[in-house]
Amino acid sequence: MGNIPLEWFPYLALDIQGDMEWKKLGKSLDLSDAELNGIEIDNGEEYERSYKMLKTWWQKGAASYDKLAFALRKHDLEEIRRDFCLMECTPPLKEVVNLRNLKEGPIDGRDLPDIAEAVMGKCKRLGRALGVKDNRLDKIVMDNPKKGSEQSYQILRAWKQANGNGASYYSLAQALYDRTVNLGVVVSDFCLKKTQ
Repeated sequence: MGNIPLEWFPYLALDIQGDMEWKKLGKSLDLSDAELNGIEIDNGEEYERSYKMLKTWWQKGAASYDKLAFALRKHDLEEIRRDFCLMECTPPLKEVVNLRNLKEGPIDGRDLPDIAEAVMGKCKRLGRALGVKDNRLDKIVMDNPKKGSEQSYQILRAWKQANGNGASYYSLAQALYDRTVNLGVVVSDFCLKKTQ
């Protein structure tokens, strides 16, 4: 059946957080106590722990559909197993949202500080949804410990620099509506044209 695509893990992590302890699933996926403890120390949020646990498993080269299906079944997570492991279903991943009245063109750099403040609690999720690589996200967080708004700002800035004119209000709105981010209110505040 092959290996699970890495881009599925943000969504899989979202679905498993809260259904069970991420460490138990990690043990079922043959991660060591040392690996799981390292993930716990390095990541404060349960979603990030779930995501990093899955990514560590993937990096070990063992991320097969069969192994995940077995682990999910063992922990009575049948709906998630069906969504992500059985070929009869399409996993609930990123969807394109139809948006009207969006500002056009690339994001205005002057908006970044205010947007950064608004997305502070989910800046890594937003970064992933915007396509910023995990190693870049981790470096930004490491360089700015305990400075949430600066982390958010640097993540948005990295996305803008990497994408140039492609860093548009449309792209930002799509990422904000991504189910791992779920910050549609920020779209209303920053991505829509103001009506007179």
